[in-house]
Amino acid sequence: MKRKTLLCLTIVASMLLGVFTIGPVAAATTMGVEPDSIVNPGLGPGSTFTVEIWVRNVANLAGVEFKLGYDTTVLTATTITYGAIFGDTYFPLISVINDADGYLHYSIMEMFGEPAFTGNGKAATITFSVDSVGESVLNLYDTILGDASSPPVQIVHDPLDGYFNNMPGVQYDLTITVQGSGTTSPTPGVHTYSEGAEVDVDAIPDAGWMLDHWELDTVNVGAADPYTVTMDADHTLTAVFVEVPQIPSVTLARHSAWPEHHHYSIGKDEDSSNDLFAIVYNDGGVDIWVKVVFSVTDLADNPVGDFETAPILLPAGAMYGHKGDARYKTAFVPPSVGKYYVSAQAWYDADGDTVPDTAMGKQKTFSFSVVA
Repeated sequence: MKRKTLLCLTIVASMLLGVFTIGPVAAATTMGVEPDSIVNPGLGPGSTFTVEIWVRNVANLAGVEFKLGYDTTVLTATTITYGAIFGDTYFPLISVINDADGYLHYSIMEMFGEPAFTGNGKAATITFSVDSVGESVLNLYDTILGDASSPPVQIVHDPLDGYFNNMPGVQYDLTITVQGSGTTSPTPGVHTYSEGAEVDVDAIPDAGWMLDHWELDTVNVGAADPYTVTMDADHTLTAVFVEVPQIPSVTLARHSAWPEHHHYSIGKDEDSSNDLFAIVYNDGGVDIWVKVVFSVTDLADNPVGDFETAPILLPAGAMYGHKGDARYKTAFVPPSVGKYYVSAQAWYDADGDTVPDTAMGKQKTFSFSVVA
């Protein structure tokens, strides 16, 4: 019993102090205000409305903590109620409304020994009363999602703010869309703002994707993140996500470079060349053009020359050798008798023009002798 009590106290203390080990990135996990935009001139002074704090796309969740800031000249937070994310087996840690400074602070955890939460869940419901006509960002900050480890490990996530506006007058719609795999904050959809509002939109790519650029009303406006939209008219903003480029990688396989003849006899072989071969493995994620360069020196380490194979398009995961039609092979004509040393190096096409121009991987060396 003492051991369970100490473990529970350790988890509670870790959440209160914000002491967490940062764990692996959990793509697309969010904690956000829902609905994320309330624009209603009918919510005048004396009215009330509620927002909910939802955690989405989470796994192995055991604790939630957040602060929510608001403009006290426009709103007053009146209540915070538990949102049932952990069912009936939860333990309240913090529930504070500080209206003087314009924020509330809330924290809960799963009871010890209960299974952790996975999926989408409502952490809290917050009720506001309206004090005046105006607007307020519902700023979600100091957010913590703790998992069920001991000590707890913080689950990486994206906090998503909310917005309130009850002002009459000109308002415009901001339509947010995405191309590729990812989301935004505010979320994709139609959001209404007052004329002149400056709206920051964050790009949140899924794992393996990245923001390439934004398009505002079909015009490429760069890749600044967040991107700020000035609401002077209805606008459409599109986040264009692309897959993170695969990094090419080629290596010469073990025992992968050699001559046709280790002991070559001038005048006795059918021709005057000694072919040089190599085996190349594409262990990257993309097809690339590859060649092999053989640098030859003599016994006194004097350069004899560089001899290149023809470039070949090497598919991802493929290995090409010295046999068959797909061969890395070049002819070397020995200038005289003696011993020769060869260093083989793979080169790949780094700029997409089909011409291998960049050396990669370790060199392989071998030698052979030429006799009369």
